[in-house]
Amino acid sequence: MPTSYNWHLDASSAGAIGGYWVNIDEGVELLRRIGWLSSQPSAFQQALLDAGDWRQVKPGTTINRGGDENGGVWGIASGQMNMTSVLGTSSSPVADIQLPGSWGGFGPIFRRPRGADATARLPSLILFVPQLRLERVLNNHPVWWRAMGELAAGTAFRYGGSLGDTLIRDTRERCAALLLRLGDCRRRDNELGLPVTIICSQDEFAALANLSRQGAGIVLRQLADAGMISLGYRAINILDAGAMRALLDGG
Repeated sequence: MPTSYNWHLDASSAGAIGGYWVNIDEGVELLRRIGWLSSQPSAFQQALLDAGDWRQVKPGTTINRGGDENGGVWGIASGQMNMTSVLGTSSSPVADIQLPGSWGGFGPIFRRPRGADATARLPSLILFVPQLRLERVLNNHPVWWRAMGELAAGTAFRYGGSLGDTLIRDTRERCAALLLRLGDCRRRDNELGLPVTIICSQDEFAALANLSRQGAGIVLRQLADAGMISLGYRAINILDAGAMRALLDGG
């Protein structure tokens, strides 16, 4: 394990992901194994990890703001992040919840402002890669710019899918699609084989699904009765993503 990481907290510190806790060494391995970074060349993975600063973020902390024209990228090793679009109105609800393995903040590297506020929902362990360091890594290895393009394209695909989800008329299918997107398991189960816990109240979920609280509650109970999810206090646990995918695919 390299020792050149820039620590902003002790190696024994930890952040929460649903009911799971990871320290920094585990966070490094998690970012290597799931999400965008896991699909990149090992040399690029190492260069990005070496260029980054690890930070522990408290709930309610906004790590980037929509409209920012400067700043690097960040990846979630543990915790969860609210994404609220600045393209809507001041009353727009949270548009997405990002889980470990997710990356964001890349707009300025393409000379574009960031499009959303990113605010921690839980105590979170984040790798921040400042813009100047990121640009140095990329300019030293121009072929690695392709990795940034893949990150941007993957994010566009995710949010394009979210638009499609909101157009699903059947409320049970719409909620299943939303849960699969939030849990990063729309196409396949997560790479670690772990259950997925989304920290989300019924009111928040209803807003994300564009349903009333009562309507969302009915559908969530239906999915729970079918064994696809379980419900906890301000938490939704995805138990059978395959069954939800089959529901959407007409199986």
